[in-house]
Amino acid sequence: MAMAIVLELTVHPPLWVHLLIWLPVTFAGVIGSLRLAKAALLAAEYRNRAAEAGRDR
Repeated sequence: MAMAIVLELTVHPPLWVHLLIWLPVTFAGVIGSLRLAKAALLAAEYRNRAAEAGRDR
């Protein structure tokens, strides 16, 4: 968000330029963070020895 504001205040590009830049950046950021979040959840499950509900350990 800060990068979009800085771009707007310094260059004043039209709206289509913002869309051209920030849609792919946002998409890549979401996909990247989903991969990291899934890895963190899997690591937490492994560390806590998570099992199916109702299953004896």
